[in-house]
Amino acid sequence: MKQQIVNFCLYLLSFILLWEWLRPLEYSTDSIYTVIFVIFIGISLFFTFMQLKWYISYPVKLCYIFFFIHQLFYNGSVFEIGWILEFIHDLRYNLNLITERYFGGMTPPFRTFLFFVLLWLLVYLLNYWIIQRKRILLFLILTITYVAVLDTFSPYDATYAIIRLAVVGFFLLGLLYFERMIFSEKIPFRSILYWKWIVPLLAMIVVSAAIGWLAPKAAPQWPDPLPYFSKYKQDGEGEHLSNSVVKKIGYGTNDEQLGGPFIPNDAPAFRAYVERQHYWRVETKDVYTGKGWVTSDRQFSIANGFIGPYLNLTSSQVQTEQLVSTVEIEREYPYQHIIYPLGLQEISSDADQYRIDHVTENIFPMFNESGERLSSYSLKYSYPLFEIEKLQAVHSNEGAPKELVERYTQLPASLPERVKNLAVEITKDKNNFYDKAKAVEQYFLKEPFVYETNDVAVPELDEDYVDQFLFETKKGYCDNFSTSMVVLLRSVGIPARWVKGYTPGQFVETTSEGLEVYEVTSNNAHSWVEVYFSGIGWVPFEPTIGFSNPQEFAHQSNENQQDSSAAEQEQSQPLEEESQEQIDTDDAKQPKEFPFSLSPVVIGFILFIAACVLILFKTRNKWMTSWMTSFYKWNHDEKDFLKAYRLLLKSLERCGYKRENGQTLREYAKQIDQMFGTNSMSQLTYIYERVLYRGDDPSKEWEQSKELWEDLIKKTTS
Repeated sequence: MKQQIVNFCLYLLSFILLWEWLRPLEYSTDSIYTVIFVIFIGISLFFTFMQLKWYISYPVKLCYIFFFIHQLFYNGSVFEIGWILEFIHDLRYNLNLITERYFGGMTPPFRTFLFFVLLWLLVYLLNYWIIQRKRILLFLILTITYVAVLDTFSPYDATYAIIRLAVVGFFLLGLLYFERMIFSEKIPFRSILYWKWIVPLLAMIVVSAAIGWLAPKAAPQWPDPLPYFSKYKQDGEGEHLSNSVVKKIGYGTNDEQLGGPFIPNDAPAFRAYVERQHYWRVETKDVYTGKGWVTSDRQFSIANGFIGPYLNLTSSQVQTEQLVSTVEIEREYPYQHIIYPLGLQEISSDADQYRIDHVTENIFPMFNESGERLSSYSLKYSYPLFEIEKLQAVHSNEGAPKELVERYTQLPASLPERVKNLAVEITKDKNNFYDKAKAVEQYFLKEPFVYETNDVAVPELDEDYVDQFLFETKKGYCDNFSTSMVVLLRSVGIPARWVKGYTPGQFVETTSEGLEVYEVTSNNAHSWVEVYFSGIGWVPFEPTIGFSNPQEFAHQSNENQQDSSAAEQEQSQPLEEESQEQIDTDDAKQPKEFPFSLSPVVIGFILFIAACVLILFKTRNKWMTSWMTSFYKWNHDEKDFLKAYRLLLKSLERCGYKRENGQTLREYAKQIDQMFGTNSMSQLTYIYERVLYRGDDPSKEWEQSKELWEDLIKKTTS
C-alpha cells in the first residue's frame, strides 16, 4: 500500500510534465480544445496506475477518443451509424494520403485521432521509464527544450512553465534516484526514510527556484534570433528583401500570420478549359485574429458528384448561367483540393466521393480503393448574374441565419477603435449593403494606397494587421486589401468573409470546341472578399488595386450588360499586368511559428515511429526472452545453449549487476544468487563450464537448464 502511494506521486508528477507539452498548443497552433487531451492523458495514467486489464482500459479510451472526435467534427447523435461510416471513409482517404506522402492534405478528424494515439503512446513510455526503469532525465530534457524553443519562436510565454518544470522535474529526478537506491541496496520500505529524503529535497528545490525567480537577471548575451530568421524564406533558399519574411507567391494552408514581402513563383498549378473568365475558389476563412485568419470549427459532409446542395453559395432566386469547364492539375501541384468557380453544382472525376467542409467550403476527393491523385476533373456550375437593384434592396440582416451573421461579423476584441470609426465614416452616406460594400471597395482607390510586394510590413506583437495597413503603411498586396475590406464591413454589421483561390490566369488559346484555355500558375494565387446579402447569398467583391472583378453585375433594365460603374472601370488593368501581380497566400509561416514549419501530423508520425523503435529497443529483453524461450524448446545444441547463457549475462549487466574485472564466473554466479536468494545462477554456470570446456552435451540436462535460465531472465526483466 505504501509503495502504491509513492507510485501515485510518480504518476501525478508525470501528468504535470505531460501537461506542459499541451499548454503551448493554444498559442502556437489553432487547437482550442486542449482540455480534452489533458483529461485523456489523466485517464490513461490513472488506468495504468490501477493496472486495469487491457480489455477494460482500451475500450474506455477508444470510446473517449471517438466521442470527442464526433463532438468536434460531426453532426447528429453519437449513436448514429452514419458518422462512423463517414469516419471510416475519412480514415481510408487519409491512409491514401500517407501512401502518397501528402501529409499537408490530411483532414482535422484524422489529425486529431493521430494526436490521441500519440498521447496514448507517450503515457505508455512514461510508465516504462518511471515505473520500470525509474529514470526520467531524457524526457525532462526534451520537455525543457520543447518549452524553451516555443518561448523563443512562438507567442507562448514560458516564464512560469520553466519554473514549474524546474520544481517538478528535479523533485521527480530526486525521488526516482532514491527509488533506484532502495531497490539496488534491497532496503525494506519504511515511510520515515522517504520523508527524510523528500522534505530536504523539496525544500532545496523550492528555495533554489525562488532565488532564481527573484534574483536580478542579466541582459540577453545573444541577439534576438527572430530578426535573423525573418530575413530568410522558410524553404531555405536564403533570398531576402526588406527586414521581413520573404515568401514565394502561391496558395498555402496557413494564414495565421499575414504580411511581409514575397517573390514571384511561376510554378504551374493547373490548366483550365472554360467558357468564360472567372475566379477559382479553394476555401474561405471566418475568424480574423488581428494578425491573420483561422477557422472557427469544422463541419464535414461526404457527397457524391453532386456538390451544389452542400455549398448554398447563392439563392435559387438569383439568375444564373449554366457553364462547364475542365481542370487539368499539374503533376507538381502539391495539393489535393478541388479548385472550382462560384456556383459549383457537380464534379465528374475518378474519385468515388468528395469530402466537403461546410465552414471553409474546401472540397477534397476521396478514394475507396486506389489512392491516386486526381489529374483532371470536369465541373458543372450555375454562374450567378447579380442584379444591382436586388442587391441594393438589402438594408439589414433580416432573414439571414443568426449563426451565419454572428460568424461572419466576428472581430477581435483588440481591434483598434479607429478602424471601426473609419468604417462608419466611409459608409455613413449609404443606406444599403451593396452601396456600403462598393464604398469600401472604392475607398482604396480614392486614398493613397499602393500595390506593393517588396516593402510590406509585418505587424509587431502589439499591432493589428488591418490597422497597420489602413493608417500606417498604406501599401501591400491583396491579403492587405481583402482582409481590410472584410474587417471594415464587419465593423458596420455586414457579414463578410475572406476567400482564397486563383485569378483566371494567362490566356493560351481557343479550342476547336470554342473553349478558352488558361494557364494558371502560383503567381495567380489571390484573395478577395465575399459579402452576404440576405435572400441572395454570397457576392464577390475585389478591393485590390490593379485587379478587376470578373463577376457580372447587371441592372434589371439591361441584364445582359455588365455594370460599368466608374469605380470598376478604374480598377480595370491589362490581363498581362494582372497575371504578374498576384498575391501571396502561401503557407510560409512567420518566424514565431518556426517550430511548426512541419505539419503536426508529420511530427506526430515521426514521433510515433520513433516511439515504436524505442519501445522495441527498451523491451528487447522481454520479447527476446519469449522468442528465445520458444526457440530453445526445439533446439538443444551446444551453440544455442552458449548464446542463451551470454544473453543472460548481458541482461544482468543491463540491470546493474555488472561483472567486475578479474571476477570468475563462479564468483559472479554466487553474487547473483545472493542477490536473488536462489542457487540457479551457480547451477547454470556449472553446466555452462562443462559444455564450454569439456564439450558435454547440454541436451541431457536441457529441461533443468532451460528452467533455470528462464527463471533468471524473468527476474532481470521484471
